[in-house]
Amino acid sequence: QSITPSLLDKCYANLRAGHAKFALFEANQTFAKSRGVDADNVPLNKHNLGFVLVDQTSNSNYYLAKKYVEELLKVLGIEFKLEKFAETKDKVNAHYEALRSANIVVNGEVIGYLGEVKNSVLKNFKLPQGTAIFDLDLEKLVELKQDTVEKKFKISNYPFVSRDITLSLEGDVEYAKIEEALRTILEEKNLIPMIL
Repeated sequence: QSITPSLLDKCYANLRAGHAKFALFEANQTFAKSRGVDADNVPLNKHNLGFVLVDQTSNSNYYLAKKYVEELLKVLGIEFKLEKFAETKDKVNAHYEALRSANIVVNGEVIGYLGEVKNSVLKNFKLPQGTAIFDLDLEKLVELKQDTVEKKFKISNYPFVSRDITLSLEGDVEYAKIEEALRTILEEKNLIPMIL
């Protein structure tokens, strides 16, 4: 239902690696009944943008996470306001500390949540006090932005897959010759736009 658990799960490994202050984000699919169901009563597939901010040197990161939300929506040209946090019935925002969280509202509609993580959740994920998160409806952001941006962006249900290619060559082969050979082949097969 929420992108938050997968983000929080990645934080402890970063802390163990010695990173005392960092932020992670993820854009991915979510399934929440609050957004509607299909004919088989299965929650609709939507896309969300999640963000987590961890700082072992601070007991509260709410205002810094709020600053990230403000800057993101400012760049997108979306006016918003923060309203009193209200938990949803389907627990989409169950990870938030109610007294240090807010609903992100645009035109009277909640498009996301911002706040600090509940102490019980922090304990489960072995994270420091004050860890802050936000979760935004990515499709709603794109919809709100469409009037000022060219309508070329569409979220794919099938994410792009890339592959690495390893070439085994003699040590004295020049990089420029490898690049030239690859470009020639890609041009012949009309694949050059895919690598630009």
